[in-house]
Amino acid sequence: MLQTEGMAADLDLEAFSQMLQADDRFEFDDGVDFAEDDPEVEAEMEALGGPRARLKAREITREDLTRILKRKTQNILDALWAVWEVRPPGDEEADDQLLELSASAQRLQRETLEGGSNRKAVKCPRND
Repeated sequence: MLQTEGMAADLDLEAFSQMLQADDRFEFDDGVDFAEDDPEVEAEMEALGGPRARLKAREITREDLTRILKRKTQNILDALWAVWEVRPPGDEEADDQLLELSASAQRLQRETLEGGSNRKAVKCPRND
């Protein structure tokens, strides 16, 4: 983020991680167990990001979790809609599966939005 704003352009992920780890205001989570039985997948996922860090003084709130869930459910829906656009023509089974998954993701999104204060309309894939 700083690099996109023209700041810390020469700071790589490793140097940034070391700076954070040296700062007592942060605590770290060793990460998520992405695939404990597949070391290649785990190594690939770890290579995509650094350690999970958070400020010790800031508690994670319900609103934080709601915001994260909103973003993640929208990412799921966006991915499903992208798949919908490139689905094989005439494959009713694929259509049914995608529609079922989309409906489930929309229910999850609706439940998440009901838990938060901002309600936003949900887009649906068109049935072409």
